[in-house]
Amino acid sequence: KEAKTMSSNDVAWREYNIHEDYGTSNNDDEAAQQQEQGGDYDHDDNDQDSSSDDCNQPVDIFAPREEDTYETHQYNFDIINDSDGADVSGSSNSITIHLRSQSDYDVSTGMSVWKGSEILCNYLSQHRHSHVRNKRILELGAGVGLCGLVCGIALGASSVVLTDGDSVVLRNLRYNAQANGLLLDNVDENDNANNANNENKCKVSCPQLIWGKSRAQPFKQQY
Repeated sequence: KEAKTMSSNDVAWREYNIHEDYGTSNNDDEAAQQQEQGGDYDHDDNDQDSSSDDCNQPVDIFAPREEDTYETHQYNFDIINDSDGADVSGSSNSITIHLRSQSDYDVSTGMSVWKGSEILCNYLSQHRHSHVRNKRILELGAGVGLCGLVCGIALGASSVVLTDGDSVVLRNLRYNAQANGLLLDNVDENDNANNANNENKCKVSCPQLIWGKSRAQPFKQQY
């Protein structure tokens, strides 16, 4: 069952829009400037709209759908039950996180699990008292959400805010949070059937945060 992953506050934004390039080329800007000055813009042969070529390409009816490119991986971490974060020989329990991701980095850097996040999770699992327990956790560019989910489910964080800007990555991030039993407070409708861990719960949010100072200030005020 697909978790509910949309928020009314989301805007359509992809990672490649980081420079606010929404498809306007330099030639388009030059054409607009010349027309304002009463002149005509002469297009080069190389400036022809490539969309006509795209329309002539055959449709691959066997191309994989987006949902068919997902992979689900399991991650296991041993959580040390120590009082001060120093006794690494103390008793421990394990946690299992299931994440939906894509192995192709060309799709988006936020749709794959980076090795650094696994290393960080292992470190935090050994030192949760000094770094995570009873603390408010903010993960910027959370991607598939491994670090933040471990903090929220097993390491005793008081609240976790997982952010990303890319619309597709954000939907998958929320899916992973709910699939691991977390109830999100900024999604229009949660899939209650997946909230098996909800009694445990620190407060978890997955808001959209697009890069840029103009968007950072409202986010800071809210969170």
